[in-house]
Amino acid sequence: MKKKENLCFKLSSIIKEKKDELNIWYEEKIKDLPIPLYSSFDIRDSGEKIAPVDANIFPAGFNNICSNDFEFSIQLMKKALVKRGISQDQKIGIIPEYHEKNPFYWTNALAIKNLIEESGYKSTFVLPKQTVELQKRVDSIGKEISIARTEDALKECDVFISNCDFSEGVPDFLEAENKEVFPHPLLGWHNREKYTFFKYYNQMIKEFSDILGISSEQLDIKTFEFRDFDLSDEKSLARLSSEIDKLIGDLNSNATTCCENSVFVKNSKGTYGLGVTQVKAGEEVLAWNYKTRKKMKASKGGAKVSSLILQEAIPTSLSEAGASAETAIYMIDQCLSGGFLRVHAAKGPRESLNSPGAVYRKLCLSDLEVHSEGMVFENVYGWISKVGVLALGLEAQEIVLG
Repeated sequence: MKKKENLCFKLSSIIKEKKDELNIWYEEKIKDLPIPLYSSFDIRDSGEKIAPVDANIFPAGFNNICSNDFEFSIQLMKKALVKRGISQDQKIGIIPEYHEKNPFYWTNALAIKNLIEESGYKSTFVLPKQTVELQKRVDSIGKEISIARTEDALKECDVFISNCDFSEGVPDFLEAENKEVFPHPLLGWHNREKYTFFKYYNQMIKEFSDILGISSEQLDIKTFEFRDFDLSDEKSLARLSSEIDKLIGDLNSNATTCCENSVFVKNSKGTYGLGVTQVKAGEEVLAWNYKTRKKMKASKGGAKVSSLILQEAIPTSLSEAGASAETAIYMIDQCLSGGFLRVHAAKGPRESLNSPGAVYRKLCLSDLEVHSEGMVFENVYGWISKVGVLALGLEAQEIVLG
């Protein structure tokens, strides 16, 4: 993994010096927050700026973390389940994503099942669709997966863990049952918006930066919400164009901000890299062609895109074998679980790498406590993700607890 600048090294050194103060601050902030069971963060590092560009509460990709991290994560999962009051005599129903034909997704689902069962719990897959086959063969790994009938799972399972992000809403059988679901279904994309996370992240990273004694401009990410978006309404597009120009103007006037010449326009309820496009000027919106308009209509589950975020584009200075790369960090509760590099040979350093054609390279975190001196990237990206967990906790507090 190659890097052009040394912001990571500078931050890693300061983080080590301020370790005790940071840990006290973190424990105080996270106390009593409803932290999601697990999460993941896509992190961009330009060399001048490091920040998350996405946060997922129902992460897929546990199959991509390294074997040492996976073994360590078994203990993290056990601790997280016990913390949530789940005893080992309770059976856990795992709700996977609805796109059950994707073999790569199922390797992740099996990894989550293995984490749960290696923690000492019994589990079964359950899908909220009566038409699903009870056996699925995943050819890429040569295994058959048993899926319980919904009515059977309701009788057998005492608690549910979802890896489905509920883009299509909460299934009827969960709403009808008085059984706990982790993470909370209200944190699904039918209800959650990206802007809320980034609002809280920027608040928390300001406090984090103050402890380090650095400008938060190096770690925050400028993000603005755009409501009542209507792709078919020229007035809506004109308003969007104007807001994009305002943001780009603000970024251009800020000498400490990297990559001020472009903005990502994202579906605020989007996932899987859908509903995302990049623009360098507001006028591009007015000239969107059919292909771009189709892209901005795309959403998981087919929901209408009506709420956007406008976000500064942070280029990546990371590369792997000459290809652009970015870091994904995985968390279980408030602890680092693992990570990987997302690498895309067909994309440039300023483009979104979360698109078809990306490949994954393992990035181990399990030796961080023992060998922190030599684990600069893991240390910095790990802390960025921990601040991200604080933001998710504040988001969950707002959404679930009101």
